[in-house]
Amino acid sequence: MSGDSQVIQWISKETVRADWIFTGSAVLGLMGSAMGMLMINPAWIQQTWLQLAAGLTLAVFLLWLPVVYLQYQLRSHANQENNHGKIRKIMRTWCLLGALAFPLTVAIVYLMVSKPSF
Repeated sequence: MSGDSQVIQWISKETVRADWIFTGSAVLGLMGSAMGMLMINPAWIQQTWLQLAAGLTLAVFLLWLPVVYLQYQLRSHANQENNHGKIRKIMRTWCLLGALAFPLTVAIVYLMVSKPSF
């Protein structure tokens, strides 16, 4: 990280926007596809793979909420001088939450495509 507050401001602004667009639409898409699958076959609600996918989707959503908060915090701190330590701490937490959410999202897609029997 360069420490240039103008660069940090611009990146944090664009990251907030991109996260709302891409992650928000992905969560809605996952929920919409799950609803569509249930409309096709309502009995799937009793399937372990769908219950697991729904639980993982909830977990990803719960990980995403603090990420959004952190992005707004980052944008706020980028406007202030000498906040490099705080910014680094926010970025570490943001990366950790993203690293936890990504494999869960891959698992959700796997479950919804393969529909494994447990």
